[in-house]
Order: sequence, then C-alpha cells, then structure tokens
Amino acid sequence: MSKRGEIGMIGRKRRDKKRERERGEDEQEERERDLEGKDGEEEEREKEVISQRERENTSKRRDRERERERERGDGEGEEREKEVISQRERENTSKRRDRERERERRW
Repeated sequence: MSKRGEIGMIGRKRRDKKRERERGEDEQEERERDLEGKDGEEEEREKEVISQRERENTSKRRDRERERERERGDGEGEEREKEVISQRERENTSKRRDRERERERRW
C-alpha cells in the first residue's frame, strides 16, 4: 500500500473510533435520560402516594377533632340547644302578643 493509502487508513480508523466513541456516548446519555425519566416517574408516584397519605391523615385528624368536640360538647350542646329553644319561645310569644294587640286595635 502506498504511503498516502496508509495515512488514509489511519485517518479513517481515527474517524471510525471517534464516531464509535460518540455513538457510545450518545447511547449512554440516552440510557441515563431513560433512567432519569423512570426515576422521575417513580418520584411522581411517590409524591402522589405521600400526598394521598397526608390527605387521609388530615381527614382522620379532623374526624377525631370533631368526635372530641361532640364528646366534650354534649353537655354544652344541650345547654346551647335549650337556650336557643327558650329564645325562640320568647320570640314566638312576643310575636303572638303583638298579633293579638293588632287584632284588638282593628276591632
């Protein structure tokens, strides 16, 4: 082979090696991106699971607080209920008297 041919072969081999290296790097980058994508999807799933748990815990906590309020407020609730009922009765009595007075005035 001539000198020029040998130099050409060396150049071709260098270019081939460079292309192979670049192709390998590209494939490696693609694999890494795929892995990152999977990791991202897993992260999203984990975040969703965590937020779901937080919502459930918040709901449970609120339920427990409401139950405590009911237990604590039974006596107080009855007191308030009685007070509201007596207030309504007073109002109704007052309205009834006002209507009676109005009727008497008309006659």
